[in-house]
Amino acid sequence: MGVRDYSTSLKEWRVLPSLTKKGLKPLLKTSLTNNVTLKTPLISAAMQAVTATELAIELAKMGGLGVIHCNQSIEEQARMIKGVKKYRAGFVESPLTVKPDTSLKELLRLYDNHGFSVYPITNNGEPNGKYLGVAFSEDFRMSQDYDLTATDFSIDIKTHEGGLSLNDAKNKLRHLRQKCLPILSKGRLDKVVFRKDVLDERRYPSQLRDRHERLMVAAAINTHDYEQRAPALIKAGADLLVIDSSQGYSDYQAEAIEFVKKQGVSVVGGNVITREGFKFLVEAGADAVKVGMGGGSICITQEVKRIGRGQATAVRECAAVRREMGVNTSIISDGGIVSDGDIFIALALGADAVMMGRYFARFEESPTKVIELKGKPVKPYWGEGSRRAMNNFRYESFNPEDAVVEGVEGHVPYAGRLEEGVRKTVKTLTNAMKTAGAYTIKDLHELKKEYVSLGSRAEGDVHDIIV
Repeated sequence: MGVRDYSTSLKEWRVLPSLTKKGLKPLLKTSLTNNVTLKTPLISAAMQAVTATELAIELAKMGGLGVIHCNQSIEEQARMIKGVKKYRAGFVESPLTVKPDTSLKELLRLYDNHGFSVYPITNNGEPNGKYLGVAFSEDFRMSQDYDLTATDFSIDIKTHEGGLSLNDAKNKLRHLRQKCLPILSKGRLDKVVFRKDVLDERRYPSQLRDRHERLMVAAAINTHDYEQRAPALIKAGADLLVIDSSQGYSDYQAEAIEFVKKQGVSVVGGNVITREGFKFLVEAGADAVKVGMGGGSICITQEVKRIGRGQATAVRECAAVRREMGVNTSIISDGGIVSDGDIFIALALGADAVMMGRYFARFEESPTKVIELKGKPVKPYWGEGSRRAMNNFRYESFNPEDAVVEGVEGHVPYAGRLEEGVRKTVKTLTNAMKTAGAYTIKDLHELKKEYVSLGSRAEGDVHDIIV
């Protein structure tokens, strides 16, 4: 009859501790795909109210991965990816340069479009032109004399002529009181190293970076326009593509995975909640699989369609079939997470990382504005299956009036800067792993877990006192 046992949520499970060895310092590092190893097992959801350029940058600096949403034009999504990639680098070999006679009006336009603080000046305005100096945005932005040009704002700073390794360039810049170090080749601009990148390395030692020292970023695709969208996102610099679908157990998804794999980029499939669905995506070639359906705080798929599963059961079953298949395909638990404790349990039950929407929507860096509701600061939050998301954008053949609404709109409490929130979560997770006796997330998978009754949960909470 196809009837299964009841499913359970993340809140209904506990980890049984093993021996905590002396000096144990847990690591949250986790391999997501062959080319992406997270320093922090946190991934932001591909949602309009969650992940755009700013949040993806801040999360990558903390060792996690942002997934730029696809509920927008291909061009706009590609622009967001480029924004992440341009934030930092090792050697910047093609910096945005200007000519000596570039007008103040043009300099201001460049700043408005790109936000850069340093503009090298070359004789022809090309990245490999004869180096003449630099113009800093803090200088020209204060001017109201539109007769001035880049030459009028040019500052003479120290440069380096000839070859220089990246480490040597960084060390040299550490001792210079200037924003960048232009590296020249016979007087021509060759590349630039920026001070902010050096400083970021000290403050954010867990940065998630590619082989070019740029921050890593993922991008979502759907199963409708992926043949046009995927190549454009790859060209823009996406390190990983994530298929955005509530039902990943489909022929459409297998076709999308096959197409992306031929482009030479890793792909995350999903979402699935059964052993059959997980096995299907692994065999289709997915490098990682998102697990979960209907567990998100703004998702009403289970209520509307009566399709879905408790998040704990979905993760446990997919982890079990992974073990049976003898594969290393990563599991991303997506949905059902409200607290840091939920993250810990999702990892313990077999996930290698977690994807979250509400958690990240609360932070300053998410795309929405902070507003006041009943005297408290909040941020708007809506699901991709909500009427609002559908009306914003989908794809050309999509008619919102024909769709079944599977998400709602609401607000989440404003939680300040992402850095502070993620640092707190990392501290909670590492402390929990230490208490459990787990050195790595893989060790956490092997620990014993136990389903707890309502009585046991009440016993483990605050009780029998006045607070």
